[in-house]
Amino acid sequence: MILSRLQCKGVGGTVRLLLYSSVMKAKLKKPNKPVRSSEVPATSGMLYEMEGHLCHRMDSGFRKMESKMHDMGAELRAELKLATTEAVHQSEARLIHRMDAGFHEVKSELHRVALLVEDQNAKNRYVLDGYTQLYEIIMQKFQA
Repeated sequence: MILSRLQCKGVGGTVRLLLYSSVMKAKLKKPNKPVRSSEVPATSGMLYEMEGHLCHRMDSGFRKMESKMHDMGAELRAELKLATTEAVHQSEARLIHRMDAGFHEVKSELHRVALLVEDQNAKNRYVLDGYTQLYEIIMQKFQA
């Protein structure tokens, strides 16, 4: 009834009236009682509480992740330190083996030189004995 009188006023009034009447109908209807908890309307206080709860849970998760990352970093540092000390020990062992090999080589050269010196000394005795005999022969000829 009210709708028919206002339609005569123009198109804009009709749209406003239709919107107004749908709002009035929604207000006049009794709201349905929610059946499930998901259908219960939330207040702004409830939303703020939920936001705080979610923020704390996220912070907790981030802190757990930071803790795990810190632990993993510590483990990696320990493994790296162990690996470097093992590598140092291995390189030291290789160096010691090379130095031992060098010492053995020097010892063998020293023994070789000692043999050569002894051999030369033995040859020198024969030469010195020959020189001594030659000297004695020459001295005998000059004294005679």
